[in-house]
Amino acid sequence: MRIKYDFNNMMSDGIGAESGFSAGEIDALSDITGGIDEQLKLKRKNGEIQFFELPYQKDVVKNILDYSESVSERFENFVVLGIGGSSLGGIALQRAVKHPYYNMLDKDKRGGHPRVFFLDNIDTDTHSGILDVIDLSKTCFNIVSKSGSTAETNAQFLIFLERLKQTVGNDSYKEHIVFTTDKEKGNFRKIADDEGIKSFIIPDGVGGRFSVMTPVGLLPSAVS
Repeated sequence: MRIKYDFNNMMSDGIGAESGFSAGEIDALSDITGGIDEQLKLKRKNGEIQFFELPYQKDVVKNILDYSESVSERFENFVVLGIGGSSLGGIALQRAVKHPYYNMLDKDKRGGHPRVFFLDNIDTDTHSGILDVIDLSKTCFNIVSKSGSTAETNAQFLIFLERLKQTVGNDSYKEHIVFTTDKEKGNFRKIADDEGIKSFIIPDGVGGRFSVMTPVGLLPSAVS
C-alpha cells in the first residue's frame, strides 16, 4: 500500500508567507532531518522502536480475530476500560471506520457484532449511566493497562468486577473479562494468570500513544 503525504497546506505558496514554510526553509532542514531518519532506522534495527514491527505480527492479529468471533457470538456489549493511550487508539479507529452512531444501529446492521463502549475516565455519572443501558450478563469487559497499576483503570475494574460477580456468579465472571496488559508484570497480568482469564499482550518498547496497532486498538476494532 502506498501512502501519499500532501503537505501543501503548510507551505507559504498555499497559505501565505506569514503562516507557511517556504521551499528554501524546508531544504535548509534536510541535513538535520536526514540525520534523524538515520537514527530512527538504527533504533529500529536494534529493536529499540517496536511500533514499526506491529503491522507484521500476523499471529497476534489471528489470535485477536479468533477471539473476537467468540465475543460476537456470546455478547451484546463490549466495554473497554482504560485511559489515555489505552483507549484513544481504539476510539480513533472506531470513529474512522465505523458508522458514527454504530451503537444505535440494529444488531443486523452492525453485522451481528456487539456494541462497543469506551470508558476513559472515572466519572461516576458515566459509570452509573452505562449500567442503565447494558445487561451485564451479556457484556464483555476489556481492561487495558500496560503497567497494570493505572489507578483509574484499577478503580474501574473493581467497580464492574463486583457488579459482574453479583450478576453472573463467582465462577462465570471470568468469561466476561479480557485483559490487555504486560506479558509478565503488573496487577492485571497476575490476576489473568492466577484466575485463568483471557489476556492479550502489549509488547515491550511500545508506548501508549503508539499502541493503536497492538491489541489495545485492534481488539475493540475486531470485535466491532
